[in-house]
Amino acid sequence: MLNYYDGTNYEAVHPLPRLDYYHNVEAFIKKSWEMYVMTGNKNPGIRTLVSDSWERCRLRHSLVTGLQQAPVQLSYQRLRTLREKNGLLLKVAVPILKNLCLQFNIQGLIIALTDNDGAILHTEALTDTIRTFDRLNFSTGAIWSEAHCGTNAIGTALKSDAPVTIFSAEHYCEGWHHLVCTAVPIKDPYTQTALCVIDLTGHKELLGAHNFSVINATKTIIELSLEHEFRKCGTVYQVLEDNSKPIVIFNLEGEITRCNRLAQILFQIRVGMNFRIKFGLPPRGGSIDSMKTILPYTEDNKDWEIVITDHTLDHQILGGVAVFRSVCCRKIALKGHVKQEFLAFSSALKEVREMARRAAKFQFPVLITGRSGVGKERIAHFVHEQSPRKNQAFVPVNCGAISKDLIASELFGYLPGAFTGADPKGRKGKFVAADSGTLFLDEIAELPLDIQPYLLRILEEKKVYPLGADKAIPLNVRIITATNKNLEEEVAAGRFRVDLFYRLQVITLNIPDLKDRPEDILNLFQYFLQQQEEEHILVTPEAQQKLLAYPWPGNVRELKNAAEHAIFSLYSELQLLPKHLPIKIKEYEPMSFESPTDPENVSYSSILDKQQQLELIKSVIKQTGGNISRAATLLKLSRTTLYRKLRQGK
Repeated sequence: MLNYYDGTNYEAVHPLPRLDYYHNVEAFIKKSWEMYVMTGNKNPGIRTLVSDSWERCRLRHSLVTGLQQAPVQLSYQRLRTLREKNGLLLKVAVPILKNLCLQFNIQGLIIALTDNDGAILHTEALTDTIRTFDRLNFSTGAIWSEAHCGTNAIGTALKSDAPVTIFSAEHYCEGWHHLVCTAVPIKDPYTQTALCVIDLTGHKELLGAHNFSVINATKTIIELSLEHEFRKCGTVYQVLEDNSKPIVIFNLEGEITRCNRLAQILFQIRVGMNFRIKFGLPPRGGSIDSMKTILPYTEDNKDWEIVITDHTLDHQILGGVAVFRSVCCRKIALKGHVKQEFLAFSSALKEVREMARRAAKFQFPVLITGRSGVGKERIAHFVHEQSPRKNQAFVPVNCGAISKDLIASELFGYLPGAFTGADPKGRKGKFVAADSGTLFLDEIAELPLDIQPYLLRILEEKKVYPLGADKAIPLNVRIITATNKNLEEEVAAGRFRVDLFYRLQVITLNIPDLKDRPEDILNLFQYFLQQQEEEHILVTPEAQQKLLAYPWPGNVRELKNAAEHAIFSLYSELQLLPKHLPIKIKEYEPMSFESPTDPENVSYSSILDKQQQLELIKSVIKQTGGNISRAATLLKLSRTTLYRKLRQGK
C-alpha cells in the first residue's frame, strides 16, 4: 500500500481527508491518474472512492479524459420543468445558499444546487466567477453526473450517497484538474433519500476555503427547513406524531427510516430493517407504489390493515408511509344499527353461539337467560342478523323500564283519542314497528301480569289490537325475550303465567357468567380497548392476572367499564398495569388455589382456578411470540413448571 504522507494511509481518512493533505500529495495523485489512463492499472494508494469512480468512468461509461466542459445542457423548457418539479426544494435552499455565498465572498468560488440526477438547478457566486465557470458549462441546466462528467464531487457524492471532496487529478476528466470541489447530499428528513446536492467548487489554490464544517452546517439547515415545511403543509410529520397507531416510514428500497414507538413494540422492528420483507409486501414497482394501498397483515393471530400512502416532495415519490389499523373489531353499518361480530373464545360461549346460529333459521320464540351484563341483547342481535329477517327492523324493548300504565300503549299502540293524554294522531306500537323483523323483549319477567295474556294472544294469533281499535293488524314478527331471573321460580310465585312461559321457551339460550368462562375475559378486554382505537396498549401479565382473578359480578358490562376506566387512567402510557384498573379490581384478593409455601407460584396467588391460570399462561406465551423462556420470566415460573402446567392444561 502506497502512502500519501508520513506513513499515514490515505485510505484511513476516506472520504474527506484534511484539506492540507492534498497539497502534499498532488504530484502523487497526478502520476496515479496518468498511470490509470495509460494502463488501466489502479495505484493502491489512491482512495477506493476515487479509484472505483475512475473504473466506472472508463469501463461503464466509456468516458474520454479530455473533456473541457460538461457535454449535456438541458433545454430552457426542460430546465424550467425541472425547477418547477423541485419548487419546494428551491424555495427552502436558495436563500440559505445566498447567505453561504456572502460568508465566503471569494472570487473563484461557486456554490451550486443540483437535483438528485446531478442537473444544476441554481448557482451562487460573484459575477466574474460565474463567467469563468460558464466556460466549463458549470451553470444552470448542465448535468454533472458521474456518467456525463466523470469523477467529480457532485456526481460521486450522489453515487456514494455521502459527502465527497475531489481534488485536482482525482477528477477523471483532465478539464477539471485545476479544480477542487466538495459536495454534500441533502436528504429527505423522513426517508433519508438523497433529494439534491450542494456543491462548493473553486480553483485548487482555494483549497483552504473548503471548510467542510460550514458546508455540513448548511446541509443541516436546509434539511431542518425542509422538515419545517413538511410540518406546515405535509402529512408525514403529522402522521408520525400520531401515537394512537403504529406508523412506519420507509424509502424506495423498502428500508425503514423512521417508526414510532408503537410499531417498534408491536412488530419488533427498528430503523434499518426492510419493511417489504418484514411484512411480506410486493417488491418495488408492485401495487404498493400506488398513491394509496390497503393490504392485510396478520401478527400473532391479530389482523391488521396496512394503509400505505406515497411520501412525496414536489410530486417526486421518496418512499412510503404505512399506518396500521386493527380490523378485528370492524363494524358494519346495517339498517340503523351496528352489526358486530359475535365474539366467543370460550367453549361454553361458542356452544351458545352455535345454538343461536341454528335458532336463527327457525321462526320459533327464543328465550335468552343469564345474569345482568352477560350480553343478552348482543345475542338477540346475533340471532336477528343470522336470520332471513336480517335486513328488516330489530326493535328492542326493556319491559322493566316502562311504567305499568304505559307499557300496553308502548307495545300495542293506540288509535287517536284512545285515552286521556294520548297523542291526537295515535301511535303504532313496538309490535307493528317490528313487523317483518324482530322484537326483542328484554327483562320479560318484569312484564305486568295483566299484560301477559295479550302477549300470549299475539304469539298465538299473530295479530295485534291497538288500544281503542276493533280491528286487528296482522303481524309477521319474530319474538326474542330475555331475563336475568329464573322464570320457573316466577311461575311458582304466581308472578308469571305458566302458559306464556312454555310459549316463550321453545328455544332457550343460557349465557354463562363471565367468571365461568375465563377464556373470554382477556380477549374481550382487548376487544374493548380496540373499540376505542387503543389496540396498541400492552396489557401486562400482572394486569391480566388481576382481570382473571376478579369474579365480575357485573359480567361483560363491568368488563367493558373496566377497559374504559383503564384507558382514562393510562393517559399516554403504553403498558396497562394493575394500577390502571378500577380500585375494586386491582385490590381484589381471593383465596389462593396453590400452596402459599410454593415459591414458584407466588405470582399466581391471586388466580382463582386452574382454568384461569392456564388462560394467563396462554396469553403471555402469545404476547411473547411463543418464547417460552421470556414467558416463564414474565410469569415468575421456571421453564419446567411452565411446561408442566401446559401439559396439565391439555
